[in-house]
Amino acid sequence: MRPYSKILIVCSLLTVCSANPLLSVAGQAGHDTHATPAAASKPSKPQTTCPVMGGPIDKNLYVDAKGKRIYLCCAGCEEAVRTEPEKYIKKIEQRGESVEDAPTTDSATPAPANDKARN
Repeated sequence: MRPYSKILIVCSLLTVCSANPLLSVAGQAGHDTHATPAAASKPSKPQTTCPVMGGPIDKNLYVDAKGKRIYLCCAGCEEAVRTEPEKYIKKIEQRGESVEDAPTTDSATPAPANDKARN
C-alpha cells in the first residue's frame, strides 16, 4: 500500500467519526453534547465600542431601540442603528459586550430616544 493511501484512509475515518455523534468523543458517555462555546459562557462586559464604526462610545450619544440602549461613537452612526437595530445589537453581543436595557417611561407618549445628543 502506498504511503499516501494510508493518509487518505486515516483522514476519511476522522471525517466520518467527527461527523457522526455516535462515533465521536462528544457522543460518548460522560461528555456533554450540548455544551456552549467558552465565549458564550463568559459574562459579558459593558458596551465600550460603537457597533457601527468600532470606536470608543460616547455615553451621551445613543439610540433606544427594541428595548435596548445602543451607545455610539458619533452622531453619524445614529441613522445606521435606527435603520437596523437588531443587526447592531447582535454585533455588540458578538463582541462579548452587553447591551443595556433602555429606560422605560410611564407616560403614554414615549420620550425622544436621545435628548442629550440633540441639544
